[in-house]
Amino acid sequence: MVKTNSMLAIATAIVVLSAFSFSAPLLRAASAQSGLSPIPAPASCTYAGHPTSPLSQTTVAIGINTVTKHAEKEFYDCIISGTTKHYILDTTTYTTIRETVSNLTNEAKNPTAFSMAFVECAKDKATATVYSCQTEAVGSKLATTFDCSQLALGFPQNMDTVVVNGMAKTVESQKEIFKCDTSNGWVIVELVIWTMTLDNPTTSEGTSSAYAVETCQKPVTITTGLPLLNCQVTGPVALIG
Repeated sequence: MVKTNSMLAIATAIVVLSAFSFSAPLLRAASAQSGLSPIPAPASCTYAGHPTSPLSQTTVAIGINTVTKHAEKEFYDCIISGTTKHYILDTTTYTTIRETVSNLTNEAKNPTAFSMAFVECAKDKATATVYSCQTEAVGSKLATTFDCSQLALGFPQNMDTVVVNGMAKTVESQKEIFKCDTSNGWVIVELVIWTMTLDNPTTSEGTSSAYAVETCQKPVTITTGLPLLNCQVTGPVALIG
């Protein structure tokens, strides 16, 4: 028994030491990354597109309330002011939808709160290190657009369903991106058409649907400051049937 315990203790010590030998470099690397620096002031930033699958979405139900979180990512190529050095600025627009679900008859009448958040992270292209991340204010003033052309977007739809107040709540989003001209230069126009549906699980006739349109604009080229985001939401209103 003594010999067995001794061997177990030795084996445990080896495992602990081995784990430490692997984790120590990782801890040092994490420590080296802890000193993040502010995002450099750019001389200019140019819209550089988006990932292949830039969208994510999830919905949860809490009591008779639902919360939907939607995120989308895009990139800018920026030049540090006073230099020729480039860095990547990735921008994520977060949309949060809060709804109260009481019955099937007032799906479009219930208070639905849309809110947006805009997060930017800067990365050094030469060293693949992160400067830092920060939030930016979201405005609500949209420019009049013309000469628009649609940009290709992979995987443009998201949909999820939760059970709330004994009913199936489905939130679907359809995303489209355009490049448009304005009187103050070119912008990226992002459209999201939201469809929110309540279904009674006991009858196919118990269905109520509403939709909303979210429109956001980002400049194609920025020469002063970082990219600015402006968004407006129309609806929700009852889906015409």
